[in-house]
Amino acid sequence: MVVPQVGVITALGFASSISGVFSLGLAQAVNTVNRLFVIVLFQSIRFFASLPFSVKYVENPSSIFILSYYLFFSFLPKIESCRSVRRLILFFPFLIIFSAAAWKIVPSDKLSITFLDVGQGDAIHLRLPDRRDILIDGGGVLGKFDIGDKVVIPYLLKNGVSSIDTIFLTHPHYNHIGGLISILKKFKVKRVYCNGQNYNDDLLEQFLQITREKRIPLKYIAYGEKVEYNGVKFHILNPRIMRENIDGNSLVTKLSYGNFAILFTGDIDYNVQDELSTEEMESDILQIPNHGRGEVAPKFLYKVAPKYGIISTKLQVRKLEKKYNKMKFFSTSNNGAIVIRTDGKSFQIEPMRGGKQ
Repeated sequence: MVVPQVGVITALGFASSISGVFSLGLAQAVNTVNRLFVIVLFQSIRFFASLPFSVKYVENPSSIFILSYYLFFSFLPKIESCRSVRRLILFFPFLIIFSAAAWKIVPSDKLSITFLDVGQGDAIHLRLPDRRDILIDGGGVLGKFDIGDKVVIPYLLKNGVSSIDTIFLTHPHYNHIGGLISILKKFKVKRVYCNGQNYNDDLLEQFLQITREKRIPLKYIAYGEKVEYNGVKFHILNPRIMRENIDGNSLVTKLSYGNFAILFTGDIDYNVQDELSTEEMESDILQIPNHGRGEVAPKFLYKVAPKYGIISTKLQVRKLEKKYNKMKFFSTSNNGAIVIRTDGKSFQIEPMRGGKQ
C-alpha cells in the first residue's frame, strides 16, 4: 500500500522540479496535488500502525539458534544428491525451534543483577538462575524522551527477554515509574509488587490503568513479607508505616542467594535509614539510597556493613568516595551499566567502564 504511493509522490516531485524551470505557477499546482498524496500516505501509515500486532518486538536469537539456522541452509544444496540428507533436513526446523527456547529451559546456578544507566533514576534487571526475569523500577521520562522505551526495552530485547516474571515498583516518583509504562505495554508481565502509595500523579494512574486492562496481578507489599524464587529470597524491610515523605515509603529489599546478599534501598531518607538500623541487613553490596544525594546514616551503614556501594545517578560521587573510603564505589555516571554475577558463593562486579572487581 505504501510503496506505490511513494512512487507517485516521487514522480510528481520530479515533475514539479522540471516544470518549475518553465512556469512557477505550474510547479505550484503540481506540488499542491503532490501534497494531497503525501497526506494520504501519512494517514495510511498511521492506520496500519494502529492495527493490532502491527509491531512485534523480538528478543535477540541465541548462539545455538543462529548456528542451527546456518547449518540448515548449508545442507540445502546437497538435498537433491543425497536421500539421507533429505530425511535429515526434515528435522532441522524442529531443531531450530528447540534451540530458540533451549537456553530458557536449561537451568543455571548464576544470578545476574544489572544496574542500567538511566541517569538520575533506577532501573535494575535481575536474571535468576531459573531464567526468570525481574525488574526493580524502570527509569523515568525526560520530556519526550522515554527511558523505558529508548533504553530499557532495547536492553531487554538485546539480552533475550521476551516476558517479565515480576516488576517491583519501589515508589511512584517519575524517575522510577516513568519507564515502566512502556514496558508494561510491550511485554507480558506476570505480576507487579508495589508499596500501595496513595499519590495523585498521571504516571501512577497510567501504571495502574495498564495493569487493570492487561489483568496483571498487582499486590501491595510491606515490612515483613517475603518473596522467593527457587533459592533467591526477597525480604521486604520497608515500609512499616506510610509516611508523608514518599521517598521514605520506598520498598527496601534484601536479596539473598546462598552466601551472597545485596540491599536495594530505593530513595529512603536519613530518618528511615536510622529506623532500619535495628534490622538484620548485612549485605555484600549496598545500593546507596536516593542516588547518593543525601547523607547515609552511620548506624545504617554500620549495620549493613557492605564491601561495595552502587549508585544509580548522573552526578559525580567523589565526595562519597572520600567520606566512606573503606568501601569501593561504582556509579552509573562513571561506570555505565553495572553487572553483578554470583553463584551464591562468590560474586563479581563487571562495570561497562572501569574494569572488573
